[in-house]
Amino acid sequence: MNLNTCHVWADDGEQVTAIRNNEPMEIPVWIVKRFNKLGLDPTAWRNSD
Repeated sequence: MNLNTCHVWADDGEQVTAIRNNEPMEIPVWIVKRFNKLGLDPTAWRNSD
């Protein structure tokens, strides 16, 4: 859904290339802030359901 919506999600950009290469995506800033506020480890975001 985000493909080609901005430079970060450009089809030929670094973010999309990394995702296509199965590299882990950086944790979004808003998630880090929210998890920290809740006293949670932001790296647990990838494992939360």
